[in-house]
Amino acid sequence: CHWRRWGHMRRALVAAAAFSAWHYTGPMADSFSWWSFVFRWVCGLVFTLIYRFRGFAPAVWTHVLYDVWVMALR
Repeated sequence: CHWRRWGHMRRALVAAAAFSAWHYTGPMADSFSWWSFVFRWVCGLVFTLIYRFRGFAPAVWTHVLYDVWVMALR
């Protein structure tokens, strides 16, 4: 059903926004910028898709590997 798919899509969009927003909270929070928010929102969508089709552990490992890659570039 069209509406059922829209509900799943809307939940994925909200989850990705929450994932992105979470990076701007707490004592080690990043400074907010729209560019980084949108970038993390897209990453959140990718992680949500990985979670949906492959499960929790692959989504977590993808995030970990991305973090290691980014830290190696600093």
